[in-house]
Amino acid sequence: MPMPKTVIWTVVLMGALCTAGPAHAHQFWLTHEFKHFCAYPRIQKGYDSYKKGKYDRAARLFKDAVNIEPHNFKARKALAQTCLKLKDLSCAKDQGEALNRLNPKSPEGNFILARIADLEKRPTDAIHAAEAA
Repeated sequence: MPMPKTVIWTVVLMGALCTAGPAHAHQFWLTHEFKHFCAYPRIQKGYDSYKKGKYDRAARLFKDAVNIEPHNFKARKALAQTCLKLKDLSCAKDQGEALNRLNPKSPEGNFILARIADLEKRPTDAIHAAEAA
């Protein structure tokens, strides 16, 4: 019995992608999409846990998402906010600084850093970070 055309084309496509080499643009796109595909459910479950007040579980899920896709701004922002809820200021600070590196024009990183400075009773640093936001 002959193979269906879709199977043949799938094999041809997979072979082409595998032999394209690491510098090929499609591989970058596929890698990025695959990472996003893997991180997305963890982010959604993290949001659900956060809404239910299960902050430890939410933090684990957001950390998993960040480990899978380090450039995911939403995952880092959610992790920073969850770390603030848990009073884990070193985690929140790391995420705030990472947010600033990922998108220097976005106020979220400086907002997180301002909250940390406020919680640590450093009003001058809190004002500077808030002004930068």
